[in-house]
Amino acid sequence: MPELILQDNIWDSYKHEDLSIHVAGQIVAANKALQGAKGLFDILPGRNDASDIQKVDWNGFMKALSGNFAVIIEGEGFLFAAVDISRTWPIFYSGESWVNLSIYDSLPINRSLTHRLNSQSVNEFFKLGFITGEETIFEGISQLQAGEYLCVDKESLTKDRFFTYTPSDTPADYSKPDVFVNQFDKLLMEKFTQLMDSFPGNNQWVVPLSGGHDSRLVVNCLKRIGVDNVVCFSYGTPGNKQSEISKRVAEAVGYKWYFIEYTEEKWKQLHDEGVIDAYIDYSFNGVSTPHFQDLLAVYELKNRSLIEDGAVFVPGHTSVSEVGFIKPDPVNREIDPIDSLMKVKELNVHPELSTRVYEKISVLNKIIGNQSHLLSENFDWQEKQAKYINNSVCVYRFFGYRFALPLWDKEVADFWLHLPCELSEGRKGLYIAEANGLLIDSLVNIPFANAMKKKKFSFKEFIKKLVPVKLINMMLMKSNYKQSNAEALNKVFALKGYTVGDVLSPIDHFPDEQRIHIKRYIHRRPYQVSVHRLARLYTLKMLFEQDKKRIQVLNTKV
Repeated sequence: MPELILQDNIWDSYKHEDLSIHVAGQIVAANKALQGAKGLFDILPGRNDASDIQKVDWNGFMKALSGNFAVIIEGEGFLFAAVDISRTWPIFYSGESWVNLSIYDSLPINRSLTHRLNSQSVNEFFKLGFITGEETIFEGISQLQAGEYLCVDKESLTKDRFFTYTPSDTPADYSKPDVFVNQFDKLLMEKFTQLMDSFPGNNQWVVPLSGGHDSRLVVNCLKRIGVDNVVCFSYGTPGNKQSEISKRVAEAVGYKWYFIEYTEEKWKQLHDEGVIDAYIDYSFNGVSTPHFQDLLAVYELKNRSLIEDGAVFVPGHTSVSEVGFIKPDPVNREIDPIDSLMKVKELNVHPELSTRVYEKISVLNKIIGNQSHLLSENFDWQEKQAKYINNSVCVYRFFGYRFALPLWDKEVADFWLHLPCELSEGRKGLYIAEANGLLIDSLVNIPFANAMKKKKFSFKEFIKKLVPVKLINMMLMKSNYKQSNAEALNKVFALKGYTVGDVLSPIDHFPDEQRIHIKRYIHRRPYQVSVHRLARLYTLKMLFEQDKKRIQVLNTKV
């Protein structure tokens, strides 16, 4: 019988005779916010006869649900598990049949004490910062990817998708822009009203507010449906453009706004208190480089009692693609689309790894019907959005808060995927809607951060392209050069050690092949290396330390 290894504090459960339902997050069905597991049970076909549960059309059932959620349903000799279209609540599993299946909702780093590290996945994470496809870093443990579900009975184990990020073959007719704007506006108002219904009794909403479009859209929608108790925040280096615009937006709608300055000393405090290591262990989940952007800000907001204990965070993560879809180019049909994608995404980093990634992207390409012009957007959705950007919600859960991603609601995604190319490409539809009534008047004339960026010739960047990498490394090793940036994330590990080698010590825990690559960084100062790269290496350091303990335990038993 399958074993469920779940965190008690995130699942709502309901039992009816031989049927058990577990729900994480919030579900909407037929424009109604369901209240936990009992709400899902009430709309479940065959709910009153456990023998009928296996006859449910699960694909059709999942397509009718929206929201941010994960679901597990247990019946007599049957188990069903699913994640939403953006994998906001991940599910992992090991085993290949009814008798040895285990379901997990998290993969802490100490999982390596019971499951060996997959050497190929380790290499992939080392090179790319994430693990593509269904695999994880642990041998024998797989994941449900965005929009997937798993069905298991005593005879079989099958996995399928109810959603892919592909545009409709029959796009809606929006030849009249006002029709599109009105429908998009109506949909967003419905979704944000449902958001309120999904968290009954909640008093406060918290928005990480940047200078961009998506978080402003969140603030705009909350204001338009009459929500007053909203806290906005920004962070990083004082006076950065993103935070200045963020403050103007919050003040324009009358919401509280806080700025959290990021300093080396504050990040060191999080290291000293064990917060960084605990967060990496919580958020890595065997797949993704931990996302640090909001960590210090939420830590400080909580410790200074600037937000309420039961607050719900609403970041602007969105299904509205920045690139959009383009029509297929018949001229380039002879070009290998997978090879082209790997070059653009810089995935051709090692012959053996490239072959492995190529095979997994081939699976994705087959799932979307070999429509090569859709491959890039689907890759970004499945890998970058679901496994990295949306995985950032772990920071809110880590500190005990709830979250919602209304712009990743399935109905919002479906609406966008039904737009003609003329509106979806480059987010043109969003910009048209913003300028024609979607945004309230007080927000329309506040510039966006991307509109303030001016493309200038950079002599510095030009020189960097001419200087060999080895010489750049040598110059950095011998200098204390510290680059200033808006988010100040180069400060995360700045005081963890004098050099990168100190931060990652002991280096001998890393496999030989990886040590060769790490040597180029070990004499640099931590603030001279990308936080994404250093976070990836530091996560591997923690993994290898745990794996060494596993080996020591095995040797002791022998």
